[in-house]
Amino acid sequence: MHRTAYLFLLFTTLLWGGNSVAGKLAVDHISPMTLVFLRWVLAVLIMLPIGWRTLREDWPVVRRHWLLLGGLGACGFTFFNAIFYTALNYTTAINVSIEQAAIPIVIILANFVLFRLRVNRVQIAGVVLTIIGVALTASHGDLRQLLKLDLNFGDAIMLIAVLCYSFYSVGLRLKPAIRWQSLMLALSIAALVTSLPFLLWEVAAGKVIIPDERGWAIAFYTAIGASVVSQ
Repeated sequence: MHRTAYLFLLFTTLLWGGNSVAGKLAVDHISPMTLVFLRWVLAVLIMLPIGWRTLREDWPVVRRHWLLLGGLGACGFTFFNAIFYTALNYTTAINVSIEQAAIPIVIILANFVLFRLRVNRVQIAGVVLTIIGVALTASHGDLRQLLKLDLNFGDAIMLIAVLCYSFYSVGLRLKPAIRWQSLMLALSIAALVTSLPFLLWEVAAGKVIIPDERGWAIAFYTAIGASVVSQ
């Protein structure tokens, strides 16, 4: 059982890591808010046949908690990805990966402040090893190279994205007792609805980039790999 869980978590990490690379490859091929919107359009279409029946059955509970579910979908799925893809227009995938390593630390702190949840030594060691591993990978084994990284606007807003996803992760403790299919479909629909204003802003600002072949491939990867399978 535990080995299977670890394999699932490893596969999830690989899919999310690919999201960083996909976001960087998207630059000049699909604009950030268009990517976020199409990602959740496709994810909802994929999740509908999987979760529609359970969502109908769980609807009384979902309706009572729609504000919480909408907030979770907006914060963890829309706001995080909108900032994430925007940041990759200004900084590197390596910088973003390093900054994402701060998410477990923020989650631990938020859980302690809000729920007084303490962590054990093994969990602390895991967080430390994660940060060291990311730093060693990003610096190609030479940690002194991290001192040469240029921090810019993309890195600054990425810190906001880290907070968004951390609050989403902590907020999942409050989710209602519904089946995972219902939860995923409800969060995906919330993300789709809340991503529409960002798309409209991008169109009005004249910053929209209609996806080319690479843009569509990235949209499908983020929808299937980073949105549905990984979750």
